Formats: sequence, C-alpha cells, structure tokens
Amino acid sequence: MSALSSEVYATSEPAPARRYPRSKVVGGFEISNATATAWAERLSGRKLDPYSNFGTILKTISKKVEPHGARFTDVGEEAGVNFMIITRVARFAGYKDMDPKLIPQFKENERETAARKLLEAEGMYYVVFSYRQYIYVPNSPHSGILDYAFKTVLC
Repeated sequence: MSALSSEVYATSEPAPARRYPRSKVVGGFEISNATATAWAERLSGRKLDPYSNFGTILKTISKKVEPHGARFTDVGEEAGVNFMIITRVARFAGYKDMDPKLIPQFKENERETAARKLLEAEGMYYVVFSYRQYIYVPNSPHSGILDYAFKTVLC
C-alpha cells in the first residue's frame, strides 16, 4: 500500500469531544433583542433596527444602567439574540455546554435589587434574574466590557 492510500480504517473509539473554554460567568437580568430594541427606542426617541442599530442599542441602554453599577451587553452563543443587564461577573474555569449544575450560581442581593427597581421604573416587571455563562472571546469587540466591569464595580 502506498503512502497516499485513500483507504479509511475504522476505529472502535470515537474522537474525544472538544471543550471550548469559558473564562467568566455572569449574573444579571436577561432581555430579548426585541425588548432591548424597544427600550432603546423609548430612551432615544427614535426608531431603531435591532441589527443595523446594534451599537446604538448597546450604548443607549448602557448609559441608563451604568450609573446604577451595572453593565449592558449581548450574551449567549449567538451575537445580538439576547442581552443582559450584568450585575455580577466572576472568573470561571468552565467550558461550553458543560453541566449547568457545575456552573457557580450567584445569590441575588442589593445589586440586583437596585437593577430590579430600575427595570420596574422602566416598565419591565417581567424580567427575571438569570444566570448565564458568558462567551468570553478575548479579541471580540465586547470582551473589554466585561474586563472593565470585572475590574470595577461588579466584583
């Protein structure tokens, strides 16, 4: 048989699953793209497209929540689908699709109470405190938001 053989040999063991690391876990109030867009429209007084005005939505809501000690960014595996008012950030040695029972959970405290009051004042009574595993990609445009938050008010 030559070195360039096209034969395929079966193995009895599957290839190990690759783990994609996640370096931070965040807690806060998750908001859908539609809700974030509507809120940013109310705050800015203009019509916004949820995709082409993505940056405007982030900046508009960030200006509203930052004085209350929180940050605002998109979260999840797909950019721009869900957003979060982040009240907590912690370093985390996890990986994508890990067992949720192994992800550290925050307990709601005064940070969330302040953020909940802000949300209620904005007419969002239905937003619940949720825990998300943040996709932390060091070179992404939004990774600096969490780096900054981690070093300042959210620790």
